[in-house]
Amino acid sequence: SVLVYRTGEGTLQQTLIRCWRPGTAAKPRCQVQTLSEEPVGADAFTALEEMLAKTASEEETMSEMTDHEMRIRLAEAMGWTDLDWYFRPGWITGLPPGDRPRDHVPNPLESDRDAARLRAWCVGQGWELEVQHRLRTDLWEARVIVHDVASRQIAASTIDCTWNNPLRRERLALCRAVLRALDAVEAGGEA
Repeated sequence: SVLVYRTGEGTLQQTLIRCWRPGTAAKPRCQVQTLSEEPVGADAFTALEEMLAKTASEEETMSEMTDHEMRIRLAEAMGWTDLDWYFRPGWITGLPPGDRPRDHVPNPLESDRDAARLRAWCVGQGWELEVQHRLRTDLWEARVIVHDVASRQIAASTIDCTWNNPLRRERLALCRAVLRALDAVEAGGEA
C-alpha cells in the first residue's frame, strides 16, 4: 500500500493505492481510492505540510487517550448516562439508552460482543464501516474507515504493530475511527 499526495487544478488529493497478487500465478491487481481532496491556494506544499501536521496531531491525540477515557467517550456518544466508576479497574457502570436498569458500560476495546454493539450503533448513525487487514513483512496492520451515507470518508484509523492479537488491533482501530468520526461531526462535518 502506498499513500500518495498530489496537487492539481487547485486541489490537494490524498490517494491510497493498494496492490496485491491473489495467487502465485495470478496477475497483480491494484485499487486506487481517493481518501480526501481539499482546495489549495498557490502554495500547495504549505497545504501538504498542514495536512500532514493535522494527521500527525490527530494520531498523537488518539494515542494519548487512555483506554478508560476512550471507553467513557464512546459510551456517552452511544447514549449512556450517569456513568460511574469504582475502585476496581475497568469497572464502569451507567444507565443504558432506553428504560433499562443500570448495567456495565460496554468495553469495545476488550470484547468482541461490545465491539459488535459499537458497529451496530454506527450503522444506526447512518455510517458504513470498512475494515481492512494487511500482513507486512514484520507486522500486521488493521485499518477501519468510517463512511457516511454518501460514501464520503469521515474518518479512518490505522494500527500498525507487532501484537499477536489481530482482533485487539481491529477493535482499537474501530474505536479510534469512531472517535475521529464523532470529532468530525462535532466540528461541523456531516454524518
